[in-house]
Amino acid sequence: YEECLLALNDLEDYAFDTHYMRGRCRLELGQAAEAVADFREALNLRPTYPQALKSLGQGLARIGRLDEALAILVPMQVQKPEDEDINYTLGRIQYDRGELEKARDFLAAVIPGKMHQFEANRQLGIIHRRLGSDADAAPYLAAAVDLKADDFTSFDQLGEALSTLGRHEELRTMVISVLDKNPDNPSIVKLSR
Repeated sequence: YEECLLALNDLEDYAFDTHYMRGRCRLELGQAAEAVADFREALNLRPTYPQALKSLGQGLARIGRLDEALAILVPMQVQKPEDEDINYTLGRIQYDRGELEKARDFLAAVIPGKMHQFEANRQLGIIHRRLGSDADAAPYLAAAVDLKADDFTSFDQLGEALSTLGRHEELRTMVISVLDKNPDNPSIVKLSR
């Protein structure tokens, strides 16, 4: 993405594609404010281009302009309820706003797809724990740990959920599995206390 951004910055003709692609690169590099500016420039040239509009909504969400992001993304989600990017972003927005049930519903729509699997599973596990259901949280957190054994948050949350549920044998099996995949995981020490 850095090389792509460098190549795009050297172009003198700032056409729609240049603004849009530069915005995508910046969004991937964590430069959301700059990406938002690029997407706005792209949309000045093609006001109804759906990918640029969706990307603008994602960028706005990342810089904390949640109401503006919702104004863009909610109508798009109504038209394309299966869009994983939109559902994931809406789930994160609702989580940030403290709307856990809404966040849960949007993130659950992401699970059948292939994008955002790790993030959606981890976040759904955390949401279910915050809603008071360790039993509902455990499968999502287990899926997150399976997808990324070195994620300390998923591991900690799953360990705490299984411990609270009294599922100590599953906890033991999980610790052994994670140690096999990631022997330096410092969360193991925390759980063993």
